[in-house]
Amino acid sequence: MIEAWVPDPAIFRDRTSLRLLTVGEDEVVAEAARLCPAEQFMHTTKLRMTADGLRLLPANHRYAWPCELDLMARLAGMAREHRWADWSGAAFTDDSRAHVSVYRSMES
Repeated sequence: MIEAWVPDPAIFRDRTSLRLLTVGEDEVVAEAARLCPAEQFMHTTKLRMTADGLRLLPANHRYAWPCELDLMARLAGMAREHRWADWSGAAFTDDSRAHVSVYRSMES
């Protein structure tokens, strides 16, 4: 069983993105990201701004599409049993931004 996010290339323009995540009286959080499609890699830094100053929170990701995870599982002798959009069991659709996938061994 794995839980993973599904990348959304539509949020990028010229392979970069700047999004405002939170605006509050005591805190503002933004996220800057750069996409490297050839490497399936996303360089991200959250910028947390408070009265105490600016804090940079880098988090770089190598992403894999759900179908690639299915192929990796098959190569490891497993088959996908379920895929949901979240832990509540909501249907996984083209618009889903995350998934929970369950795999089982094919040696049964």
